[in-house]
Amino acid sequence: MTLDLGNLKAASTEPAKAQTAFLVVVDVDGSVSVSTDLNNPPAVERPASFTDIRTASYVVQEDIKAMQISALVQQKMMAVGQMVQQQMQTEALAKSLRI
Repeated sequence: MTLDLGNLKAASTEPAKAQTAFLVVVDVDGSVSVSTDLNNPPAVERPASFTDIRTASYVVQEDIKAMQISALVQQKMMAVGQMVQQQMQTEALAKSLRI
């Protein structure tokens, strides 16, 4: 990974080639968001500092971890729900077979 803060001030006539890109935006209220829409860049008040980049990167990383954990919990809950449903069907079948 390279971190080149010098390119923030340099104006280039030709866009840099990249495989993919996204924006990490720190809003005026301090909230951090990620956008893949590069067609509508925000109006920026000032260039990003190293602290801005470090802080926003940490927030994005922690939010991604939270989303992954949430997805795992949801999968586990669905699996438990299916197991309970199967158990109820098995118990209903067992009751119906008792004479």
